[in-house]
Amino acid sequence: MNAKLVKKVLSHIAVATIAASMLMGCSAGEVAKETGVSDIIGGKTEETADKETASEDTGSEAEEVGGDASQSSDTTEYTEYKDANGWSVEYPSSMTCAANGNEVVFTYSENKNAKPSTLTFKYEAGKKAKDVSDEILKSRGGEYSDREGFMYVEGIPTCFIDTAPKADGDPFISTFIRDYKDGYFMMEVCEYQSGEDIPDMQTSDMMNLVMGSIKFE
Repeated sequence: MNAKLVKKVLSHIAVATIAASMLMGCSAGEVAKETGVSDIIGGKTEETADKETASEDTGSEAEEVGGDASQSSDTTEYTEYKDANGWSVEYPSSMTCAANGNEVVFTYSENKNAKPSTLTFKYEAGKKAKDVSDEILKSRGGEYSDREGFMYVEGIPTCFIDTAPKADGDPFISTFIRDYKDGYFMMEVCEYQSGEDIPDMQTSDMMNLVMGSIKFE
């Protein structure tokens, strides 16, 4: 079987595992560490796996000269962002977080061959989700659908808009909008891809990891 295909399947399983576990009260960092899926999320390739196998074969020799062959190379850290409007997410150290008014933007720029991808969260009072969805569809177009859950949070009616790139170099945009408090809450991922399987999968995984960790008070 094609190694890249196997990688893609494992990657999606990893994200689903993390999301399901976080619904049971575990943090993203705990799940990634305890289940070992951090290697998948982190983009371990067939080549690096071969190198690690070779390293294990010569592990006793490394220990004799003072090396620690058992030391883990996973240094990913996870930070929880809590917003004053009653929602929170966890994000990895490979992403940056910037709050500006009622918007919070997470940026992932590890995919060196593509523009930085962003994940934006926004709460605004005075508007309903459907009205905001209509405005977005009118301004940029896209494919609309109603959903019964907000990502992995079930039982929340959600307006979903999926906008495919109109030209080479344009991003994939997915927007989730729900009624929240006295207004609406929006989560929008703007994902740029390079056309290379591994870094593009890593970009998607990082976005899904943060989106899947969403919690509401």
